[in-house]
Amino acid sequence: MGTRERRERERKMRKNQILGAARELLADNGIAGTSMNQIAERAELSVGTVYIHFKNKEDLYASLQEEGLDLLYDSITKAVEKGGTPLDKLRQIARAYLKFSEKELGRHAIVFWSSLHGLLQSRKLESTILKRYTFLSRRLVPFIPRTALAASLR
Repeated sequence: MGTRERRERERKMRKNQILGAARELLADNGIAGTSMNQIAERAELSVGTVYIHFKNKEDLYASLQEEGLDLLYDSITKAVEKGGTPLDKLRQIARAYLKFSEKELGRHAIVFWSSLHGLLQSRKLESTILKRYTFLSRRLVPFIPRTALAASLR
């Protein structure tokens, strides 16, 4: 393994270290109650290193929200791919969401709590989150009318 590969691996490790520290602090304290200095301290890195990877707290927060939404999307996609009736699929989606909210409590808080309580502080962050919600809803919406129809025919 060359120097370039080692540096890239170390860069990814530092970024993951920052994301892990930020995930813990932001889930506990929210975006307003967490500073980049606290994140750097928790990650055991300098504040400058944090800013090399993320231009500001909102950028870091958006990365965490994307990460959480990606995990939720993957869970929902796997649930839907199991097949079954539209009602079965809707139940599988609900189970996938419930499992995500229980297993990934910190990520769930970061993804949904701030969005529901209007704490989005930048247009870029709003745009990023809107894209993810739109992406997820496109997976969910097709099942709702068919499920309602299937339930009404029983």
